[in-house]
Formats: sequence, C-alpha cells, structure tokens
Amino acid sequence: MGREAGFTLIELLAVMTILAIAITAFTYAGSSSLETSKFRAFMVKAQAVIRDGRADAMRSMEEQIVYIDVRGRRLGRAEKGELLDLPNGVDLKAIVAEQETYADGTVGIRFYPAGNSSGGALTFTFHGQAYEIRVNWLTGNVATARI
Repeated sequence: MGREAGFTLIELLAVMTILAIAITAFTYAGSSSLETSKFRAFMVKAQAVIRDGRADAMRSMEEQIVYIDVRGRRLGRAEKGELLDLPNGVDLKAIVAEQETYADGTVGIRFYPAGNSSGGALTFTFHGQAYEIRVNWLTGNVATARI
C-alpha cells in the first residue's frame, strides 16, 4: 500500500507550535509598542498642561499652579479639570522650589503673570530610560529632554 498524500499528525503539531510562537512574539511586541505609545502620549499631554498653566497666568494676570502628586501618581490643574494619571510602569520624581511643597504631600510649579515661574524638573522613568520636563524659573519656558 502506498503512502497517501496529506499531513501527518507530527507535521500538523509542528506547524501549530510555530504559529503559536509567532503569535506570542507578535502579541508581546504589540503590547510593548502600546505601552510606549501611551507613555509618549502622556508626555505630550503633561507638557501641554504645564504650558497651559503658564499661558493662563499670562492671560488672566493671576498666578497659576500645576500640582504634582508623586504618591498619587498624577499631575495637573484640578480647577481646570486637567488631571493626568501616570501610565503603569512610569516612575516620577519631582524637584521644585521649597516654597511649592504643600502640607498634603503634593508639590507644585507656580507660574506668574509675567510668564516666569517657580521652576522645577519632573523626571519620568520608563523601561529604564529617563525623560525630564524642565520648567525654567526665569522665563517659564518648558523643555523636554532625555537624560
């Protein structure tokens, strides 16, 4: 009796194993890419919230504060409804002026009507890489750098 055309059970198992490995690798790469995208979007939003604080201070001629809650893992301006939660896997360290450390454990960066600020630096660590949002005390300008 001759061998019939078709696949053996071992051949099918080998193909299924290869497909499972490929799907797992693709899914893992996709989830890492999604986390990175969420982090990048967060950084853009955080910069925008800080810049808006400066712009609002200059526009309204009133001091504005961007609050940073390191323990609560959020930052923003609650009175404007601009609160951002840190994405999972992101660590935050804040360095601000001593007078901008508050009793509830939060800290802040204050913007003045002239455009200047109390200054500060927010360091975000994600997957072993550190990025910093710096607020210049003299000019109030906001800059981001990888450190």
